[in-house]
Amino acid sequence: MLWDAQLAGNYSFEWSNGQSTPVLYISEPGAYWLIIRDSLENAWYSDTITISVDEFPKEFSLGADTTLCLGNRLYLQNGPNEVQSYLWSDGSTLDYLQPETSGTYALTATNSNGCVGIDTVQLTLNGIAPVPDFSVTQLCHKDSARFADLSLSPDGSDIVNWIWDFGDGTQLAEQAANHRYEEAGEYVVTLSIRNELNCSNSGQKTIQIHALPTLAFIPSTACSNTPVLFSDKSTSTSGTVSQWQWTFPDGSTQTTTHPEFSFAASGTYPVQLIVRSDLGCYDTLVQNIDIKPGPLSDFTFGPVCEGLPVAFSDQSISFLNLPLEYQWDFGDGSESNLSSPEKTYTETGSYEVSLRTTQSSNHCSSIVSKTITVNANPLARFELPVTCVNTPVVITDLSESRSGTISEWVWKIDTLGTIRKQTPSISFANPGTYQINLSVTDNLGCSDSVGATLTVHPLPIARFETSINKGPVPLMISFTNLSQGAAEYFWDFGDGESSVETHPQHTFADSGSYTVQLSATSAEGCNASFYGNIRGIVPRVDLRVLELSTEISSGYLKIWALLQNQGTLDLEQITLQVKTPGSNPLREELKTTLYSGQTYLHEFATQLPLDTKHPLSHVCVNAFDAVFPDEFPENNEVCLALEDAFKMLPSYPNPAENYLVVEYLIPAEARLSIRLYDTNGKIKAVLYDEVSGAGFNRHRFNIADLGPGVYFYKISYKGTQHSRTFVVN
Repeated sequence: MLWDAQLAGNYSFEWSNGQSTPVLYISEPGAYWLIIRDSLENAWYSDTITISVDEFPKEFSLGADTTLCLGNRLYLQNGPNEVQSYLWSDGSTLDYLQPETSGTYALTATNSNGCVGIDTVQLTLNGIAPVPDFSVTQLCHKDSARFADLSLSPDGSDIVNWIWDFGDGTQLAEQAANHRYEEAGEYVVTLSIRNELNCSNSGQKTIQIHALPTLAFIPSTACSNTPVLFSDKSTSTSGTVSQWQWTFPDGSTQTTTHPEFSFAASGTYPVQLIVRSDLGCYDTLVQNIDIKPGPLSDFTFGPVCEGLPVAFSDQSISFLNLPLEYQWDFGDGSESNLSSPEKTYTETGSYEVSLRTTQSSNHCSSIVSKTITVNANPLARFELPVTCVNTPVVITDLSESRSGTISEWVWKIDTLGTIRKQTPSISFANPGTYQINLSVTDNLGCSDSVGATLTVHPLPIARFETSINKGPVPLMISFTNLSQGAAEYFWDFGDGESSVETHPQHTFADSGSYTVQLSATSAEGCNASFYGNIRGIVPRVDLRVLELSTEISSGYLKIWALLQNQGTLDLEQITLQVKTPGSNPLREELKTTLYSGQTYLHEFATQLPLDTKHPLSHVCVNAFDAVFPDEFPENNEVCLALEDAFKMLPSYPNPAENYLVVEYLIPAEARLSIRLYDTNGKIKAVLYDEVSGAGFNRHRFNIADLGPGVYFYKISYKGTQHSRTFVVN
């Protein structure tokens, strides 16, 4: 090394080693300095410099020639801590070389002083090295970090040896390892592995063991019956606190930073806090909190309606009944210090009402808040109909509920009293004016009232007369209106036709009974009706004998006949005949009018004498009108058996032509046959083969197909037969 003073002239030089030349050649390490003097002996002193020798090039070494497995790395053996840059013979500049073939490899390295070291090494590759890899979890202080081997063996050989260096001076020879670090911090973990072919390799990872959060929270004392606000004061030097789990004495949990919890009674209670950082590290703190006895605030309130006082009632409970101080906040800016105040809200809406009670003895307080809704009062309204005497009307409720639902209606009506229903039906016996008041209350307790005067009008008097009320159709009738107090009229003639004339005429085209209604309406709208009956008829005569009944009294037969006028004309000249076998008919005149549709029981004035030697087998009654011919003569006669035996009666007409009437008596209902024969005994027809009723029976048979001659018919009844002959012309 050369130190040149670079001065020429009249100067003298004094070096620390005693030399006096302007230039000093330094070949040994040591401390060197220089004093320069001019001709006047003025001196200049240099700094002292220390010369040391860098042994890097001499100590630099790749080690002895060696054998590696494919996949092993070649590292600098001596001097790696001083190296600033690397240059391998393959041109790479990493701090290691991973050779792929056997051969000679060189490294040129430069340190911070610029000194260069060069070395070569002969490598022989034999086998394939396993590839070390691992994962680690649970990187929190005081937890056991879990190391999982993820190493691979490219040639398929088994890895047989693992050595973990945890970077804190401890090692473990297991494939999987758990290790607990005593201090948080950064550690370099090395995993060295060897396979069954004796190829080995190692790998490193730097891990960070995170410090646990430092836990703290407040308060340590509070009062019962009021929400206690807990505040987390925890910190973390590793990451940030991100999760909280609070567990309170009742087992409930919360996960907020600042939870609230109410203690129902005084005492000492444990509260647990678990804090977790964003790095997954957590710790637990259980801390006792001292709870002093506090009041339990509560209140009730009555219906809340717009413009009406709301009664608030204190329901608070204090410890040992100690006096309480009250602070009410009604939610609209107004307050009160009374225990049970009243408050009137002038506007509808929701208000948050709170009551805070405080015990002056220990300054414990509690607060309760309730949301009240100030409801709009309902609007009471109704509509009065036109009202007439003795006419039920319904008052229409038009009330509106603006908040809740109307649940109660109270009507107060002159002369009728109180009615509790929404739409009352009312009626007044006398005309006049009546006061009606309505009060409505909704399900929220809010109410309203309204009143009105009702005028009750008198009814008109409806009445009419007709020119006639019965006759053959077409039937024209004139109606005379005799109504009073009416302004309008409506006639319903009962046949689908109507009129609004005062005195109408109407023609009924079809027969039948019609109810004519006259509706008379007054100027006030009151209505009264009058009814009259009209009957239009089609002339038809049908007098029917429905049944006979008899009674034996003192050797005489009394007879009754039940008659019915089934025609449309009233019959005034009815003749009745009683016929018995072998006797002339007995006649009687009905001394009453039998009206259309009327039924009448006639008792014959004539009584028939009875002969025990010749008893009557039956009796028949026939009825007919002397003026009008009957359209249905077949129902004019009814016969009644007087004997309880099977007996054949003479047939008629005889001789016969087109028809033959066969009559007989049987004592009981049974199946009966009637067969027709000629004189040769050949059956010509079965005239009848059905069940016949007990008593008198009559059948009319058509014999128009029979030729002239003598025939006989045979009646068979319950094994007994009777026969009779007749002649056909």
